[in-house]
Amino acid sequence: MVENLTSFIASFGYIGVFLVMVLNSDFIPLFTEATLPFAGFLASQGKLLIPLVILAAVLGDFVGGLIAYSIGYFLEETLIVGAIKKYGKYVLLKEGDYVKTTNIVKKYGAPIVFLAKLTPGLKTWTSVAAGICEIKLQKFVVASVSASIIYNSVLVFAGYYLGKNWSTIVSYFNKLQILPFVLLSVFLLWYINHKLKIIKFRTKN
Repeated sequence: MVENLTSFIASFGYIGVFLVMVLNSDFIPLFTEATLPFAGFLASQGKLLIPLVILAAVLGDFVGGLIAYSIGYFLEETLIVGAIKKYGKYVLLKEGDYVKTTNIVKKYGAPIVFLAKLTPGLKTWTSVAAGICEIKLQKFVVASVSASIIYNSVLVFAGYYLGKNWSTIVSYFNKLQILPFVLLSVFLLWYINHKLKIIKFRTKN
């Protein structure tokens, strides 16, 4: 699949990047951790421009995210779960991924959208989960776009600086996947403490 996607991006350039990101945001994981670095590599060869690659990626993620958000917001959750059970295996998606992401977003709201959009395995479901949980559209857009700019820029610049070795980013990226989960855990601990006041800080008079 990665080989086909890189060939697609090589042929269609910015439009290819945009379409891959739209599909990736709509429950179809298309290995952006490999395809965006490839687009960065093409930029290092002078075939594409970095700012336009990032813009195409962010816009595609934004459009796809809005579609997914709308699906989650307007469709009955039972229909979505039913579709996952029936067709999820064809696009490498599991009901467990949906349940895990939705529960996290439902419990902690918009700030989690930002962190989840930075986390492989959660980012694909984040937009539909935000729609199901009826997070305000403005908050969703701000959190989603902010995370998209960071995530996609890192991948594109990595491919640009690695050049012909762009594919090695996949192995390095897999090692860094734990970082968003660490940040998520820290946030959850802070949130729980903030609500329950478990740790009280003393101030000197």
